[in-house]
Amino acid sequence: MQTRLLSEIAGKNINNLLPVGEDSPIWHSIFNEIQMLLHEHQLNQERAARGELAINSIWFWGGGVMPRIMRSAYNQVWSDNTFAHALAVASGVTHCSLPQGAMVWQQAVESDNHLVILDTLQGKTLYRNIYEWRKCLYALEHDWFTPLLEAVKQGKITQLTITALNDHDMKNFVMTQRSSWKFWVRTKPLSSYAK
Repeated sequence: MQTRLLSEIAGKNINNLLPVGEDSPIWHSIFNEIQMLLHEHQLNQERAARGELAINSIWFWGGGVMPRIMRSAYNQVWSDNTFAHALAVASGVTHCSLPQGAMVWQQAVESDNHLVILDTLQGKTLYRNIYEWRKCLYALEHDWFTPLLEAVKQGKITQLTITALNDHDMKNFVMTQRSSWKFWVRTKPLSSYAK
């Protein structure tokens, strides 16, 4: 059976995105049963009374075979993302919740190779909430990117790699203390990286 990630279907009509394959009719009926159960559930009646949206379904995805050996280039993963946590556990890497910002993070870390996942923009992008997206981007700049840039300039961080992802592409931005001295490199506007 083939399924799709929740991030692929969020905010879209799911009728053509449901699981496909030999067992898909069974899973479609399970989806229907769950929707009927949730429709009548007391929790949803309480949510409706408070003016909140109903929880009307769950989304099945994934499957496959777990590899025997997983290796990571990182010694520690910092994230509130459940999937990132699972990958860290599977590869034997220490996982910690994401701290409030880069200043707090820097106080908690020892020199090593760390992966910090800042994915707060993802949900805002999926649901096309531009106002909240801009607020989150400002918060990321204030709480993470500006302090990290200063730490690189001061030599507290040897190398900073920021990886920006979308559904179709990935862009890496690498910075070291030396690269901050390249005054002749022109700064590009953020919009020049959009595709």
